[in-house]
Amino acid sequence: FISNNSEGESTEVTIFYNGDNVNRMSSKATYNIKGTSPDEEYNSVKKSFDENLKDVVGVTYSVEKKDNKININYDVDFTKLGFKKPTLDEERKLSNVQQQLENNGLKEKK
Repeated sequence: FISNNSEGESTEVTIFYNGDNVNRMSSKATYNIKGTSPDEEYNSVKKSFDENLKDVVGVTYSVEKKDNKININYDVDFTKLGFKKPTLDEERKLSNVQQQLENNGLKEKK
């Protein structure tokens, strides 16, 4: 799945699945730094990821600043997430993951 805008920002999500079960989802996003304080904007994004995801088992990420852009790499391993099983089984269905990505404006890359 991929999303691009006219400002050169992009998001690409790759889904790894077996049958109707999504095992892993990997995303790469690039955002332009638009404010007058690039370091402050970068630090705010990085802090948000650190506060919300730092200790989540099954989630890895990196947030980097380069050429006035913020690059985010984000991976979710559904086989390692610590949710209750019925909830996780429903959430990781391929059809549900695809629908969530489409609801967020991404289009399937074929």
